[in-house]
Amino acid sequence: MGWTSSGIEKATDKREVLSCWDDTYDSLPNRTSDSNSLRFLGSFSSEAEAKKAINNYDISGMAYAEVNTGKESAKLRDAKELLSKESSKLKSFKISSSVYNSHNGKTIGCTDCGSSFPRDYFYKNDSYNYSEFDEFVDGKYLNTCPICGHDLRSKTTFERIEGYRKNIQKYTDRVNSLMETEKAKPYYLYKIHAYLG
Repeated sequence: MGWTSSGIEKATDKREVLSCWDDTYDSLPNRTSDSNSLRFLGSFSSEAEAKKAINNYDISGMAYAEVNTGKESAKLRDAKELLSKESSKLKSFKISSSVYNSHNGKTIGCTDCGSSFPRDYFYKNDSYNYSEFDEFVDGKYLNTCPICGHDLRSKTTFERIEGYRKNIQKYTDRVNSLMETEKAKPYYLYKIHAYLG
């Protein structure tokens, strides 16, 4: 009987491809795993690449490939940029508002217990490469009183940090929402090249 080849078909769902193969395989007179089989050729970013791979595959059976051409919209790119900028602002502000950097005097006092310490007791913050909850960095205090543990940053500092965090959450939610709605759904191309016996 010889060979039969279909044209390249398109399916919106992988289940559709598998269902088509099941129907085709059941109709073949020569059904052996060696002579007729299902082959997934991979995921491609363009339909032309997927078609080329399928046409180059001439072994008996069905060959199929995933095509995913999804691209980010301008809205999503803008939202990601806003999120990145706000995160950078927060990082920069945490550096500039650290106890050492926000005080110019020789000593720094604690409003909670009344203690006073040389400014050199505190870490000169020039990069944000530590955990927010660290009390010590390189053997020096970061933002807390060495005696009572009170955070020495001002109320205004905390309010600004909270403002940045709220904006970051807002932009994060926007990015996630846009990613969900704009998520490119892959589709599939397949071709049957079967030996009928």
